[in-house]
Amino acid sequence: SPQKKKELEMKALDRASQISNDTLSEELAQAKALDQKKQDTERAKFQAVAQRVEYDQFEQMVAGASLKATKTKMNSGQAGVILTAGSDSSVPGLAQKNLNSFAESSQYKWIEGKKVEEPLPMLNIPGREGSEGAPASAKEFERRWKKCGGDSKALYQFLRSFSPSELPNIFKTEIESDTISDIVLTLAKELLSSDGGGDAEKDGLRHATQMLSILTSLKRFDLNARFLGKSDKQAVQAILTKAAETDSSLQQVATEVQRKYGCA
Repeated sequence: SPQKKKELEMKALDRASQISNDTLSEELAQAKALDQKKQDTERAKFQAVAQRVEYDQFEQMVAGASLKATKTKMNSGQAGVILTAGSDSSVPGLAQKNLNSFAESSQYKWIEGKKVEEPLPMLNIPGREGSEGAPASAKEFERRWKKCGGDSKALYQFLRSFSPSELPNIFKTEIESDTISDIVLTLAKELLSSDGGGDAEKDGLRHATQMLSILTSLKRFDLNARFLGKSDKQAVQAILTKAAETDSSLQQVATEVQRKYGCA
């Protein structure tokens, strides 16, 4: 009815008159912050997927998407880390970042990270003399690999043309699982079919052992290793078993590398 409609309009006007500019500004700021958080979260999700991170890291990236670092404070001419929210106390020599301005805890705590495994011992196998040397990048590695035209002997000679210690310089970001598989199967085809024996075979197996070992140290190896097939893992196990049988000094390295590849 007209009377009821008029009463509703009066109530609406009354409520509107009680809203102050401060209240409007606060609600606007909250809405803006919520919208920004949604944008940050979506951006973090896309970034995590693009980087192909594992779920735990994905969860951390999304959870911390909206954290903002504040300006560094100085204490006695040195940068430090805020230990108590809102305080000026600091640890000299460290960059000070208060990532959560709403923290209510009286003291920040250090979170212990995962224990870093000891690196595998280096075998220091040089590349062969008279070769082109190590590829300068992953793109050049791929180009020279394709240049071999699928010839396993040519592919093996290419792998022998540079020291395995150059691999981190070639694959600076990561190495694809397909590339790992190609390397493993090429090494297996040439070394496991060889019955020449002697120093040449021992040298080849030492080179292969170091190459398989250093591959495990490349970025995102653990993730890409999950996509290796059963035949790849069997090839790794066979190469390293033969290497350890040929040279007992490789036994420890071979056992550890087999574990990293997930060999049974």
